[in-house]
Amino acid sequence: MQWRYDENRAEVRPALPGEMEADPDALYIVQRGDVLMVREDGHERPMPERLEVAGVMFDREQFEGCHPLSLRAEMRRDGQWARAQLQARDRAEIALPLELPIWVTKTPLTIEDMNEIAAAGWAGELPDPDREGKA
Repeated sequence: MQWRYDENRAEVRPALPGEMEADPDALYIVQRGDVLMVREDGHERPMPERLEVAGVMFDREQFEGCHPLSLRAEMRRDGQWARAQLQARDRAEIALPLELPIWVTKTPLTIEDMNEIAAAGWAGELPDPDREGKA
């Protein structure tokens, strides 16, 4: 999960896919598993207990254990973003190389699993385990 400091609102909001690459000089809070990092001007450092940004205080606890989207919803959102980026590439609005999101799972996936997930995602046919087996 990634958050970006919004200077106009003086608050931290979820970062959009590809936003960190597009604007590396902004301030981001990056969560990798249980580790929180602050990324500022392209450099990362551990997140302190309290972080002051332009006079606004943020507590580490605000970000710990925060997973607003399920993995499925995050993958769907990132797939839509990647699809839009590829369509924009066809219109020559973006430059290559195209950075695609990478997902982390508890269980390592095989190449076959990843290909199947990617194909289903591009087709918009990701199965929903909450609805499987229900009429």
